[in-house]
Amino acid sequence: MSAKRKKIRPADIPEPLKQKMIHAIEDTQELSSQYMLCPYCKHPVMMAYSDAKGHFSNKCSKCGRVTIFDAASMRRAGPQPRPSPVYTYPQV
Repeated sequence: MSAKRKKIRPADIPEPLKQKMIHAIEDTQELSSQYMLCPYCKHPVMMAYSDAKGHFSNKCSKCGRVTIFDAASMRRAGPQPRPSPVYTYPQV
């Protein structure tokens, strides 16, 4: 026996939760985002924003494997300037 899920309509969402959702959408408008891909099948698993911190566990909807993501290591770093070579001469 499978239980039927109740469909949630926008009218069913409590007003305080709606306000939190609107606030979250407004906060993410200015942030850069990146899709996190499943390492096994390369299917997009979730969206990560530039202010994300910590570790996230997510299940891929395509292959069904669970992967733990580290948000800090997934950030794209811009081009870094190459340090100028520093020469040191031995003391005589």
